[in-house]
Amino acid sequence: MSGIPEHFSGKLLEVPVGKGILTMPVYQTMPEADITCLDYSPDMMRQAREKADRLHLKNVTFRQGDVGALS
Repeated sequence: MSGIPEHFSGKLLEVPVGKGILTMPVYQTMPEADITCLDYSPDMMRQAREKADRLHLKNVTFRQGDVGALS
């Protein structure tokens, strides 16, 4: 995350998102970014989505799947 400039406003793909424990709070500082979180585990996605909901993140979307099978 240290390589992402402050006030980042581009597209960001996080693979795997896991529970989002470390990244969701950082995403609060990037309200203009378009963030997609991907994970293979439905349980991890659920936990990350719940974390994003608790933080009221509106710029984060979630996709469950295998990064090796992306089109």
